[in-house]
Amino acid sequence: MDLQTLEFLLSNDGQDLIAELKTLMSDGISELRSQEILRAKYPARSVSAAVELLLLRHRARDKFSRADSMFFTRIGLEQSSSEVVSRYRAQRYKPFENVADLCTGIGGDLIALAEGRSCTAVDIDPVHLKMAEVNANVYEARPSDTVLADVKDLAFEDFEAVFIDPSRRSQDKRILDPRFGEPPLDWCLSISSRIKNIGIKTSPGLDKAIIPEGWEIEFISLRGDLKEAVLWSPSMSTAKRRATLLPGEYTLAALSVAPVVVDNPGRYILDPDPAVTRAGLVSNLAQEIDAWMIDENLAFLSSNRYLATPFAKTWEVLYSGRWGLRHLKQALIDLDAGSVDIRKRRSPIDVEQLRRKLDPVLKGTSRYMVFLTELSGNPWMFICS
Repeated sequence: MDLQTLEFLLSNDGQDLIAELKTLMSDGISELRSQEILRAKYPARSVSAAVELLLLRHRARDKFSRADSMFFTRIGLEQSSSEVVSRYRAQRYKPFENVADLCTGIGGDLIALAEGRSCTAVDIDPVHLKMAEVNANVYEARPSDTVLADVKDLAFEDFEAVFIDPSRRSQDKRILDPRFGEPPLDWCLSISSRIKNIGIKTSPGLDKAIIPEGWEIEFISLRGDLKEAVLWSPSMSTAKRRATLLPGEYTLAALSVAPVVVDNPGRYILDPDPAVTRAGLVSNLAQEIDAWMIDENLAFLSSNRYLATPFAKTWEVLYSGRWGLRHLKQALIDLDAGSVDIRKRRSPIDVEQLRRKLDPVLKGTSRYMVFLTELSGNPWMFICS
């Protein structure tokens, strides 16, 4: 979508087009036929853009509670944080009255950052910048200013704090290494010599070894899916490493070095949330809930009593033993298994191949979880409920 098309969709005629398209499609008229009807009245480019917008709004409902009134591009939606994440993250900016949202994109973070404070939105893409302003207004969170610029050309003297969400796309290809986003991670870190309060959205796969001394890395999961990580500058840091689980806002921090206690598997095993695992806080969780690790190199915990914690899922162990297909089949037959979920950690076994080999023996009525892993250097399996 170009800026001219966006401006049309925002106009009264454009809003009429969107409303008519929604009516046609809700009446069961196909997308193709709807476009044919509307092109007799509206520019073809605008009709195509409206169709894409409605499809993106439908996809965006998982991220934004007011998605049906917002404007998106495909890339902008893919790169945006969800409303739940952005509102949680904006809490760190409560002490500041004047902040900047750098690389604002379609405004996923702006909707939270611009609430109750002066917030300047900056982006190099005029379409995204306009969308960010419109989307913030949908949430009654109006930015104090919008600036069309390369963030690397900004002066930071006017801001108390900034949030940066570097672009992770180059010519429509996804950039997997966060060091090579736009702007690059090195540049994002370097501006700490010019402004001290900084938050940087980054990939959960970031090499923790490159994080500067004094900075915090926070791993954020949403409903059990590891979504992103944030680097907080020393002035905004609250711990060296932190795992946060949303939407409940449960958080676990590395405030001290937890001793690693290793013992044989007990009656229950606990599978930590991926944010906990990625943050390297498994031993800290073990200490907090009075559990132990079953192997120093595995992110499984164990206990002889049921432990309820938001930071891990607890499973009762019904079978524990060295890996063997024959033994696994027999155990599942004995347990009257009708279906299984399979997860592996540090196991070379092909899950899909194993699933096909197990199908003939799954004749029962019960469902179980099979964990394939390694224990003290030996291939191991657990059957759990």
